[in-house]
Amino acid sequence: MKKPIVIKACPCSGTRYISAYLNKAGYRVGHESYQIGGMVGYPATPIKFDLEQVIVGHQVRHPIRVIESSHTFTGSVAWKRMCAFVRVSESWLAKNDLQSLMMIWVLWNELADESCSFTYRVEDQLHILNEHLPKPLPEEGPSITTNTHRLGRDGKPTGKVPDLTMDMLEEASPEWAARLRDLALKYGYGLS
Repeated sequence: MKKPIVIKACPCSGTRYISAYLNKAGYRVGHESYQIGGMVGYPATPIKFDLEQVIVGHQVRHPIRVIESSHTFTGSVAWKRMCAFVRVSESWLAKNDLQSLMMIWVLWNELADESCSFTYRVEDQLHILNEHLPKPLPEEGPSITTNTHRLGRDGKPTGKVPDLTMDMLEEASPEWAARLRDLALKYGYGLS
């Protein structure tokens, strides 16, 4: 029997793409829901899996790209659940969206680090994921559409997110920008 595959990640870290890629290879994983072959997505992050029975990886994406993609995520049901798991008051987080998004990126990735067998960057380290799979991913990934225009809670397009910089994050919260920078460096991301 094949071990199920679980990929933990922050929201907006490319999990839809990786779940499609794994499904293309025949793994039958769910995106943000558990299926017969496992699960890919942020809901898996707080769950402690038996690492002898389940292949558990942690997927990361460049923090600025995640924050740019996450601007409509705050206030959602998923956001409230994430705040509860990392024990941060949602009302406190609501004071500053950029700080909130930095906090979630840092705390959610730290939580994923606690209970996984390996970590890889979605942008350029799929070979690390392949090393842990019984059957490698095909060379050509799936064709999926990415959203550069997100939808707001009212279902209407919110427009493209402005390009973020480290200066903008440091202005929003020097403390959280420093924590984000340290963790990003651990994962191999350079931030200027």
